[in-house]
Order: sequence, then structure tokens, then C-alpha cells
Amino acid sequence: MLVWRMMDPDHSPSVYVDVGCNHPYHMSNSAFFYERGWTGIAIDPNPSFKDDFERLRPLDHFVNCGVGEEEATLEYFYFEEPLYNTFDSAKAATINGIHSKLLQTQAVPIRRLDSILIEYWPEGKQIRWMSIDAEGMDLQIVKSHDFDLFPVEFICVEVNSLDLERACSDEVVCELRFRGFIPIAKLCKSAILINSTFADRWGLIRR
Repeated sequence: MLVWRMMDPDHSPSVYVDVGCNHPYHMSNSAFFYERGWTGIAIDPNPSFKDDFERLRPLDHFVNCGVGEEEATLEYFYFEEPLYNTFDSAKAATINGIHSKLLQTQAVPIRRLDSILIEYWPEGKQIRWMSIDAEGMDLQIVKSHDFDLFPVEFICVEVNSLDLERACSDEVVCELRFRGFIPIAKLCKSAILINSTFADRWGLIRR
């Protein structure tokens, strides 16, 4: 894995945050690290994943809620294929009947990401890996995080661009660049960025 190779040679266990985690292993962006001794916080609005995490990844904290800039309650759209679940009503209308069948809607609490992390890590922690895949809520999630209290080393976000150059114009990537992150790779439907502080420290990227 690209990020794994870029990390320090001893690969000592650290912590991650997986927002929009989905299933503990199916299409997971954090299972790779869990299998290597890491632990973290997995967040998803779908309550059906709670038992899966307790059974398959018991060392993680699973938090059942949505994440956004403002604490609120929003309607959540559940699909036959959970990967399509979303808070975005327009996106849900596009998905329904074409990509997956809408099963139900339900009111789900929305919390700020920094509020969730303070609850579980009140002393503040450096997060080595953060994944955000929230079907339309990604920008809100980035804006709800306190990057000073909980610095992030690598971050993975969903983008629809074909290559890294085009991904740099994505609104979420632009927000992260404004916050000091540098895009380093485009893999499938994800862009990976590194915090410029860590990039400079290791001499990985010279700007």
C-alpha cells in the first residue's frame, strides 16, 4: 500500500479515524491498518454495522451517527446496497431504482467530528490515517474537524475525478489544500493527501 510504504520503517501501531466506515472489512479503508495492530474510531450512520464492528473489530470504537458542521438531525436514506446510503436527498433520488433500491428513511443525529473525537480522545491525539467517504457530506466533515487539536498525517477522500490533476479542483481537496495538505495520489475513486508538516519533516515532498 502506497501510504504504508511512506510511513516510518518500523510501522509501529498508531490510530485512525474512518468516517463513513461502512462494514468492518467489505470495501473498508481502515481494515488494512486494524490487521496490523492499529486501532481507531469508526463512524457510520447505519446502526447495522455496530454488531459487525463489535464482533469483527472489537478494539475499535464504533460511533453510530452522521457527521457534519452543525449538530442536528437529518433524514438518512437506506439502500439495499449500503454503500449507497446517503443524507443527500437529490443523490438518493438518482440512485433509487438505478443503482440500488431504497429501503427506508430514518432521522439520524449529526455530530461534529471534533466533538466525537474529544469524547473518545479527550487528551487529543495525532491521527496517522483518516478516511472520509460519506456520500455528499465530505466537505462538511472536513470543516467539522479541529486539525490543530487532532493533527492528521494522511487523509483519504472520495473524488470522482479521473486523475490527480483533476482531483486537485475537487471542492473537498481544495479545502484540504487550504488547510495545508498536499495531494499525492489518486487511487480508484479516492484521493490521498499528506499534511505538509509531515511531508517536509521527512523530505518526502519538496515544494
